[in-house]
Parts: sequence; C-alpha cells; structure tokens
Amino acid sequence: MSCEARRGEGGLLYTLTAFSLIIDKLVFSAILIAMSKILFLGPPAAGKTRIGKPVAIEKKYIYASSSHALKERKYSISDKDYENALMLAQQGELVPDEIMYNVWSQETKRFPKKGSTIFIDGYPRTIAQAQNIPEGFGEPDLVIYFNLDINKCKNGIATRLVCPNDDTVYVPNHNPEKVKGKCDICGQDLIRRGDSNPEVNQRRYDIYQQHTYPLVNYYKERNKLINFYGDDIDTSSFEKEKKRLKDIVFLFNHGAHAAKYKHYTDIDQYTFDQLMQIYKGK
Repeated sequence: MSCEARRGEGGLLYTLTAFSLIIDKLVFSAILIAMSKILFLGPPAAGKTRIGKPVAIEKKYIYASSSHALKERKYSISDKDYENALMLAQQGELVPDEIMYNVWSQETKRFPKKGSTIFIDGYPRTIAQAQNIPEGFGEPDLVIYFNLDINKCKNGIATRLVCPNDDTVYVPNHNPEKVKGKCDICGQDLIRRGDSNPEVNQRRYDIYQQHTYPLVNYYKERNKLINFYGDDIDTSSFEKEKKRLKDIVFLFNHGAHAAKYKHYTDIDQYTFDQLMQIYKGK
C-alpha cells in the first residue's frame, strides 16, 4: 500500500474518531426527558443550598427549599401559623409537621409531571414527615447526603451571607459574591441569618442530630442514599463541588446508558456502582 493511501486511511480514521467524539458530547449535553426528584440531606451549612442552588440555575433544574417554600406559600397557612413558623426557624427549632405539610402540599403543585430534575432541600426533616408526605410529593428517586463534618459546617455558618430574596448562600474564601454585599443573581443586599448566632447555631445542630440525622439510615435502608463527599472530603474548590453534583445527577439521569458516559465525569467506580444500584431500584 502506498504512503498516500496509508495517510488517507489515517485521515479517515481521525475524521471518524473526531465525529464520534462530537456525537458523544452532544448526547452528554442533551436535555434529558426523564424526571428525577433528588432530595438533599445533611447538617446545616454542609453545602446543600450553596452548591445545589447554582447548579440548579446553571442546568435549569427546579430548586425547591423549605425556607423559600414557606415564604412563597404563606397564603396556604394562617397568619398566626406563618409568624410562628418564622419565629421557630429563627430560633433553630423545627417548624411543626402540619405547617410544613400544608406548605409543601402547595409547593409540589408547581412540579412538572415529566421532563425535569427537581432538587428538594429541607423536607422531610424527620422520619415522621418522611412517612406522611403530601400527595404529589412522592418518594425521592435519589437522596444525596452532604456528609460534611459538623465542625466544618459550624465554621462555614459563622461567616456565610444569605440573600433574603432567593436564599442564595455565599461563603467568603469559598464562593464569595462578585460585588461585595450584593447577591449575584438579583442584586439584593446580603444578610447574616438570624439563626447563625452561636446559641441558635448549636440548637440547630442538636435538632439535626436528634431528628434529621436518623433519615440517613432511613433512606439508606431503602436503597436511596449516596454520599456526596468521598472518603477524602475535599471542599477546597467550589467548582469541583459543583462538578461533582452535576456528574452525579447526569449519570443517575442517564441510568442504563450511564456507563457509556462515565469517562466524561470524575465519579469514582464505587460511587458509580452505588448510583446504578439506586437507579435500578427506582
């Protein structure tokens, strides 16, 4: 075979390989038609909102949190219950089950029937709530446990700033706001939450350990739960944290075809195998 022919074959092979990679990347970035309800679980300031909200905005997922639902769905409860709920939240206490049930009953009405990924942050917070969820809420398809050490969480909660309008969280030296004191999304002045003082802060963690942490085993026993952070917990890069969340959701949503696209992600084999077990149990 002549050198020209070999070069021709090589050029064709290169073209076909490049074309295959382009097709793979198009599929990788394609909008998925399957809907997934993904519950975030973890201690206060573990990164649920800080990481989940920006990813939801970037990927056009639905992000639903208890704090935002309470603000937006206050018309579904009495003025007295609404004021009581806000007071309890500021004190680091759990809002009564019946109030949260009514609020989330209204919130779930905005969930689409198909074609979207939904991040749910802050509900249920107790096993009793998990066993009595509103009609339309349903069981989560996947529970992502933000398994960050509580001491690291406490360090973060002492310095974080929050947008009172959309609940976006900013932590200095990690994901600071672009304009000092202003929300990147809406431009609102950032504030420190009333429940971030040391006494209320500690109360929130006590409540979490007593009432919310048992949900970890509850969902683990139901083959729903996966750890967000690996054994070598790395919180040094906000971009890496966001990518890990995007990779987890991407592979889970691709389900039976996920193995074909795993090489585009940074997900380890152990986490991948867990995801596929959970997917098969949907």
